[in-house]
Amino acid sequence: MVVNFRVLDCLDRPLATSVPENAFEIFERDRRISSESQLKIVPEPKHFASYSVLLLDVSGSMSQQLPGLVESATRFIRILIPEGTAPEATVHRIAIYAFDGNIKKLSDFSADANALIGTTLAKIRDEQSCKANLICQDSRTRLNDALMVGIGDVKAARDAGKNAGLDFTTASVVLFTDGRDTVNVPTEAVAQEAVNKSDANIFAIGLKGTDMDAQSVKSLQGFGKSGFGLAEKLEDLGSKFESIAGNIRNISNSYFQLRYCSPLESNRNKLTIKVSHEGVTAQKDLTFDVARSVGGTCSVDSGGTGTP
Repeated sequence: MVVNFRVLDCLDRPLATSVPENAFEIFERDRRISSESQLKIVPEPKHFASYSVLLLDVSGSMSQQLPGLVESATRFIRILIPEGTAPEATVHRIAIYAFDGNIKKLSDFSADANALIGTTLAKIRDEQSCKANLICQDSRTRLNDALMVGIGDVKAARDAGKNAGLDFTTASVVLFTDGRDTVNVPTEAVAQEAVNKSDANIFAIGLKGTDMDAQSVKSLQGFGKSGFGLAEKLEDLGSKFESIAGNIRNISNSYFQLRYCSPLESNRNKLTIKVSHEGVTAQKDLTFDVARSVGGTCSVDSGGTGTP
């Protein structure tokens, strides 16, 4: 049997730290599991993927701030994919867009942090790089449309992951701007409706400046339904990106997979998963039927063969 589940705190927030395997207790019919049972609890299951879209405002007002923006986005990537992590060793995949009056996809979803930093972000590291890549050349800000594109992109990636057989997928959109939408296509109301309907985690980061007035802050707060950060100055921007990356990492760390083989032969058996961590205890009761494989054998390494 394979059971996928999450561990959240009393406010339905992902725990800030990973829960160790010894924090879990498993019971059959209200009794601690038999020594003949086999189980394995796996954090960040093998068949799991976290998709994040970075939407970066590179309109005219950001022309002198690009190096700081790139450094902040780099810190975001390194929180999710630490230096030295091989692409195949992480569940996180990140796509990056740049927007001004136009929206340009700089990178499709990738788990290669070195490529995302050294190649993708390098396209917008300064005005010269922008000009060479035909980006950051427009004084307009197509913010609402960029947000809609990001929401659609993570949904498509998540759907593709599920269709490919992933047990868990999470989707996050991180919007950065130093101002407000100046195109109004679609309208803010339409973009906000898309945010409200989306099952993705949507975060917003603002940078104070001449274009970041009180109404702009209010609009960004509405877009950032999962979290919002406002940097008073460029030097504060990196910590805002790091904080949101930490939130996304915690969401991923809250997923677990129980692989379990039971010696029981009867149907409608009760299974209880109990977790005690940082002074708080929670439990979940499940029922399962036994469908024994040939020879009555099973293996947790094969995902619980022998028990559905």
